[in-house]
Amino acid sequence: MGSGLGSCAEVPTKETVIDEAAIDEAAIDEAAIDEAAIDEAAIDEAAIDEAATDEAAIDEAATDEAATDEAATDEAATDETATDETATDEATTDDTTATEEVAGALDAATEAVVELADTVNFTVTYFPYQLNPEATKEGEDKYEWYKKSKYGDSNDKMSMYVTLMSAYGQSAGINYKFGGIVANTLDAHRVVQHFQEKQGPEVADKIINSLYSQYFENEKHPSSDQTLLTATTAAGIPDSEARSFIEDRYDGLFDVKNKIQEQAHNGVDSVPYIVFEGRRRDITLIGAKEVEEYEKALAQIVKESD
Repeated sequence: MGSGLGSCAEVPTKETVIDEAAIDEAAIDEAAIDEAAIDEAAIDEAAIDEAATDEAAIDEAATDEAATDEAATDEAATDETATDETATDEATTDDTTATEEVAGALDAATEAVVELADTVNFTVTYFPYQLNPEATKEGEDKYEWYKKSKYGDSNDKMSMYVTLMSAYGQSAGINYKFGGIVANTLDAHRVVQHFQEKQGPEVADKIINSLYSQYFENEKHPSSDQTLLTATTAAGIPDSEARSFIEDRYDGLFDVKNKIQEQAHNGVDSVPYIVFEGRRRDITLIGAKEVEEYEKALAQIVKESD
């Protein structure tokens, strides 16, 4: 939702890609919104997942959705933080469980830095990223998909993954569930990008947070009309306005596809992908990081902006 895909910025904004779910299939399916990242937020499922497997820390790789990922500038989940849009399996919201955690870590870091420098304002912008752009709209069973595609159809490995991710989620206040559907999150990214442009980053952030929660905690489809309407309602968008856009499958479609291609041309091939834009230079963090690392990057941007 997603996610994935995402990026964060100082007063001048840049970009954050959250996998599409996190939503991309993130935070949305990507983070974190196929779509922060969501296709919202800003967390690469494949990279994090495989690395985690090798170390027995089986991480679902990257919010995006997100991302919803629509990258957070995916798609923070997130992966869809980041439906995914920066971004979740696809940005922010795709299937990147890490997207939502990255989104939370990025939020915490931003708050900490703002407390130290109360004259500083940060703007988060989400960009779409899809981990699995070939996924169908109808989708397939999430649990079985992960077990077969990530863990060789091994019940033992999947059980370990569920145990570890549940523990990680609880430590961050996220009640991960592993049922539901893995599906294409392009519509989630389309919604995140449209309302981000029309109503601003705060509205986009609320959409992505809802997409992440629905997908990761409530086992909802990452980009169904009902999921998207629930998210836009949570963001305070009138039902008639949201429904009109959501049900017009072509409205905003060309733009969101162009943005996905733009991220690819920029070298973004995983989520979370977070860019902190500064006056002197940009700082890019790829992959899920601890809160302290985001704080350090933000503090450096503030320091170099004086």
